[in-house]
Amino acid sequence: MNNPFLGLQNVPSFDVTSKDIVNGRLSDIKFMSGDFGIEGGQDISPEVSWTGTPSDTKSFVVTLYDSDAPTGSGFWHWAVYNILATVNKLPQDAGNKDNSKLPSKAIQLPNDARTKNISEPLLLKDMGCITIS
Repeated sequence: MNNPFLGLQNVPSFDVTSKDIVNGRLSDIKFMSGDFGIEGGQDISPEVSWTGTPSDTKSFVVTLYDSDAPTGSGFWHWAVYNILATVNKLPQDAGNKDNSKLPSKAIQLPNDARTKNISEPLLLKDMGCITIS
């Protein structure tokens, strides 16, 4: 399994939660990839919130990375950067194609499918991890 965070320096931790992730898995088929043909999949990004961040935080990056994807190197489903330090939540569907639910100044990067929206795992069991840094 690939670990893209191996070798990064230790930094202060904080709490990350999501109403849409239960026991480490996405809770509904709507979060799966309709773009990749999953019936009922809508490629909706999960709600993500965080608390207890260090006082000197300048900004956040949110990524959804699947280390178990059968690619040899995992799969980046979603990446958003330049989230201002005053923001502590991304609403459900913040990863939509028109960026209408992203916080001001936040920028969505292309994922490994090369689209600038969330591209969800193909199966609920394939959910890797959500990382906030």
